[in-house]
Amino acid sequence: MHLFEPRDDQFDYKMIVTNKTESTKSVVFFHNGRGSQEVIFGDGKTDAALDIILTKRLTGN
Repeated sequence: MHLFEPRDDQFDYKMIVTNKTESTKSVVFFHNGRGSQEVIFGDGKTDAALDIILTKRLTGN
């Protein structure tokens, strides 16, 4: 999605679409924290085979 062209190479731009009614700062902190957790879980899935949870029922996976 090409929404705008950055004119300055020194800054990183981010766009977050949300329905949260909190301040911009808290929404960005929430988004960054969620992203770091996703990276940790993704690394765990590839490195330690955490993509399958052993259960006695099919609903665990």
